[in-house]
Amino acid sequence: SQVTVHRVLLHEGRDVSPATAERIRAVATELGYHPETNQFARKMRSRRHQRPVLNHAVALLNQQGGEVGLYFMLRHFGITEVLNSTGFDLVLNWAQPTTPWQLPHTLLRGDIDGVLFSADERLIPEVLQQLRALSGFGDRPVVVYQMVVPGCSTVCADDFTGGYLLADHLLKLGHRRMLYFIVDSQPQSLRSAGYRNACQAHDVDPDEVLVSAQFSYLPWRSHSIAHHVALREAFTRHPDITAILAMNDASVPYIWTWLDEQGLRVPDDISLTGFDDVKRVIDERYESLLTTVHVPLHEIGRQAATLLVDLITGKVTEETHLTLPVNLVIRQSTAPPRTPPLLHRPRGDS
Repeated sequence: SQVTVHRVLLHEGRDVSPATAERIRAVATELGYHPETNQFARKMRSRRHQRPVLNHAVALLNQQGGEVGLYFMLRHFGITEVLNSTGFDLVLNWAQPTTPWQLPHTLLRGDIDGVLFSADERLIPEVLQQLRALSGFGDRPVVVYQMVVPGCSTVCADDFTGGYLLADHLLKLGHRRMLYFIVDSQPQSLRSAGYRNACQAHDVDPDEVLVSAQFSYLPWRSHSIAHHVALREAFTRHPDITAILAMNDASVPYIWTWLDEQGLRVPDDISLTGFDDVKRVIDERYESLLTTVHVPLHEIGRQAATLLVDLITGKVTEETHLTLPVNLVIRQSTAPPRTPPLLHRPRGDS
């Protein structure tokens, strides 16, 4: 029947027998027919019957101020795996923090069924308002990863537990003065809460153990300079710091370089941890040296794409929030503290 052909060619014929599905695909190949070549007719038919128009296309809106590294690629691979297997195309849109967000033309034309979104949480409400105001998008589903956003489904890592595991590890090693960075973001706030919770579990006062440094990244200031300014200010106030909880693995090379310039060795003088597990500090065998929290980035991409497709096709009908587990990976960048740590004279101008 026409309905069976339609379902098989659009990857929706799960209850059609394999033999029938194979016959349909064989005839379609012989005739050179593909349903997407008749998209205009499909749209007209859907509108005539007052059914939602399915374009089999989603957009990935991503904001990135620096290099596009392994962190983003792992997540992207997970997304494309799911979309390729379900017959959906991906429109990729990157935005820089210093420029206004330009939505892709396919989205403006109404050719996008749903959106995957990752950006500065302060910018998300503005872009969401733009999406909801588009006549060709309206209330179509949006899935945000990395943070919880009202009105959107979300897929996040368990940042609170990740922060707890890192601080717990350092406390067990004997560290009682640890530096962390204050950043205006939901994931970092959850990790900071995890640090404090670990201190309380060890019966130590978080305000005595944890030293905060305000990380201020500005467009005209490199990440390296921003880290070095924060580190210099923190060590001036608290020269007895014995461990540093970096914001993520991408921050670690900047911190490690500054410590080296001060004559401080990792982990002999200062223990250093990351977050994400994307091999930013490696040895000659390409093995990571960094104690960090492994975030299932590939699975986050898979789950986000699966959730979006399920929302588009009606398999999921309610706003959904998923939190994926993380685990601690202990490597060579952490050790028991030296008492007391000594801040050496810088080797050069920092």
